[in-house]
Amino acid sequence: MIRATLPVVGENIGAITGLFYTKLFDAAPALERDVFNRSNQARGEQQKALAGSIANFATLLISETDEDPRTTIGRIAHKHASLGVSEPQYDVVHTFLFEAIVEVLGDAVTPDVAEAWDAVYWLLANALIDAEKQLYKDADVDPDTVLREVQVLEVVRRTEDVVSLVLDASGFQEPVPGQYLSIGVELPDGARQIRQYSIVDFGNGRIEVAVKRDKSDPRGEVSNFVHDHVAGGSTVIASPPFGDVALPEGAGRVFLLSKGIGNAPFVGILHGMVAQGRKNPVVVIHADPDSASHAFADTTADLVEKLGGEHVFCYSESDDTFARAIEDLAVEDTDSALICGSVDFVAATHKLLDVAGVADSRIHYEVFGPDSWLRS
Repeated sequence: MIRATLPVVGENIGAITGLFYTKLFDAAPALERDVFNRSNQARGEQQKALAGSIANFATLLISETDEDPRTTIGRIAHKHASLGVSEPQYDVVHTFLFEAIVEVLGDAVTPDVAEAWDAVYWLLANALIDAEKQLYKDADVDPDTVLREVQVLEVVRRTEDVVSLVLDASGFQEPVPGQYLSIGVELPDGARQIRQYSIVDFGNGRIEVAVKRDKSDPRGEVSNFVHDHVAGGSTVIASPPFGDVALPEGAGRVFLLSKGIGNAPFVGILHGMVAQGRKNPVVVIHADPDSASHAFADTTADLVEKLGGEHVFCYSESDDTFARAIEDLAVEDTDSALICGSVDFVAATHKLLDVAGVADSRIHYEVFGPDSWLRS
C-alpha cells in the first residue's frame, strides 16, 4: 500500500506539511511562539524537513537498501531532546498531520491507505520517542527540566559576525566533543525562541558556544538578539549538551570539512582530541569568503599543529578551491569524514567525497538548519 501511494503522497507532501503547520499553530500558538523556529517557518525550511522525514522514512521501509534510518532518527532525537519534546506531543502532531493528509488528498485516502500511513507515522514516532527517552535518562533530565537558566560569564568577539558565549555549566554532564547546547532567550514580543549552538570548548565548569549573526531574510531572531543584547552577567536558557556528531572510533585518518561557522563543532572536536591524546591523523579543510570572516582560525591551526595534522583554509567567494582540495585527497579505506555547514554545502561536499572514494558509511555530517533527510 505504501509503495502504491508513495508517489501521490510525495507529490503533495509540501502542501500537506504546510497545511499541517497552519492547523497546529492555530490550535496551539504557544508552539510557534516558544518551540518552533519562526525564521525557519517563514523560509519554509521546517516544512521541507518534516516532509523529507516522512516521505524518506517511508521510502527506506519499502526499499531494498543497506541504508540504516537509525542514524537520521538519532540526529532528530538529539535535536528534539535539546528542546524538551515530550511523548504526548507526538499525538498532537499525528492529529493535525492526518487531518492535513485527508484534506489535501481527499477521496484518495481510503481506510486502507490511512491505516498504512498511520503505521508509517507511528513507526517513526515510536523510534524517536524511545531514542529521546534514553537521551533524557542519560542527561538525568525529563522534558520539563531540560531547559534551565544559566549565567553568561563572558562574551568574546571572534569576528564581526561571530561571538562566543562562555556559560556557567555547573550541573551539566560533560559534553562529548562536537555536541551543542540549545540556547533560549526572551524576545521583545514575549516569545521564547530557542536555537542550537555548537560547543567549541569546555572545562572547569564552563562551556563555550559560538553564535554567528544570521543575516538571512528574515533575520535570525535569536542570534541577532544575542549579538545585540547579551553580555557578561546576563542569563539565558540552556539545555544540557546533545548532538550525535563525534569523532569516529578507531585510529584512521579523519577529514574535518566545513564552511563558515560550520567549523565550530570541529574546534570542539580538535580540543577534545588534544585533551584525550587521540592520535588520529587529522586533515582540516575549511572554506570562508576571506580570512576576516574565519572564526577560530588561529585556534584551529594551533590545535592541528599539536595533533601533527594538516589544515587547508580556502578563502574565496566560490567553493572551487575547497572542491579542489577534496579532489586532491589520497583516500584510504580507513579514512572517515565529518562535514558541517548548510544543507547545500553538506550535500555538495558529500558528493565530492563519494567521487574521492570515501565510503558512504564513513561519512558523517551536521547540518546547520532543519535536516531534510539529506542522504535519503
